[in-house]
Amino acid sequence: MTEFILALLQKKNKLKLTTLYQVLIGKKTSSVLSYAFFMELLPYLGCLPHLTEKQYKQEIDVLIKQKQLRIQEGVLYLEEQGTLSFLETDDYQHINYFRFGRKDETAWRLIQYFIQQLTQTTPMRDLEMTPYYLHIIERALLKEKNQKRHVFDELHLLFSRLPTEQSNLLVGTLSGGTLVGETFYQLFPEVNTVKGQLYRASAWHFLYQMILTHPNYILYQIVKQPFFETLNQSVLTTRKMFFTTPTIESIAKKRGLKASTIRDHLIEWAILDEQFPFEHFDFSLFEQSFFTKEHIYLVSYKEVQERLGIPEVDFLTYRLYQIKRKRETLAKIRTTTI
Repeated sequence: MTEFILALLQKKNKLKLTTLYQVLIGKKTSSVLSYAFFMELLPYLGCLPHLTEKQYKQEIDVLIKQKQLRIQEGVLYLEEQGTLSFLETDDYQHINYFRFGRKDETAWRLIQYFIQQLTQTTPMRDLEMTPYYLHIIERALLKEKNQKRHVFDELHLLFSRLPTEQSNLLVGTLSGGTLVGETFYQLFPEVNTVKGQLYRASAWHFLYQMILTHPNYILYQIVKQPFFETLNQSVLTTRKMFFTTPTIESIAKKRGLKASTIRDHLIEWAILDEQFPFEHFDFSLFEQSFFTKEHIYLVSYKEVQERLGIPEVDFLTYRLYQIKRKRETLAKIRTTTI
């Protein structure tokens, strides 16, 4: 756990003590989501949902006593920049708890059960018996002939793109034909550690990311439901109404929600979707030299009001402008590294 906290700080050098905890346990308020997006922590949102505040503070205290970090005005600072953190190695590059974390284990169980049912040649004890799994798998098994060949080709391609050790780890837990797969703990005892959990998550999340870009895959039909369920359905409803309803207030009235809730929906949508329609908002107020020359996403709303001398600056418009600028920065980084 301490190694993980240090690795996060090595990426950013300083992080808010309380907000980092809220990111790790997966608190999804618009302010926490925004902070996670701006500080590039979204991949770790909800990675430690059972972490208690007491445990978190104990880990922080250990690092302070070891003089590896310090706290100043509620902010964690790394005392000394270390070597490349484990989070920046290839084995951890595909972690995405924001998109896959809530259902990553469910999706893998679905794949395991599907492979077992599709390929078993002798009776085996079913991996799953609950209606949720049975419904999805039974529906998939009825869809087309020659599934074994297609699924084999899909798995071969997908696993060939994973790092070899992670591919072997996932394959080792599959049951099929007369072969009974092992548990993750049998193959990889470190899975019970935070670092081991993140290692497996990177493999899972990379696999799901690839599957969801191929809607023609049979495996897409297996995992699409759990990951659709993780999307905020209320945000999706607001997104749909945004293009046909003139104002935030009118959307709120039609939905019987507060206008502030609709604003939070728009912020979450902008963070989630690279195709968010920023062109529907007027950002001219912020297109001034003292904003365009700096990381606007690090400038507080209060400071913006003071600089502009306008106490009535619309918070939603400013937050969306911050998200837009951060997206532009990330796009430049991707272009530079390609």
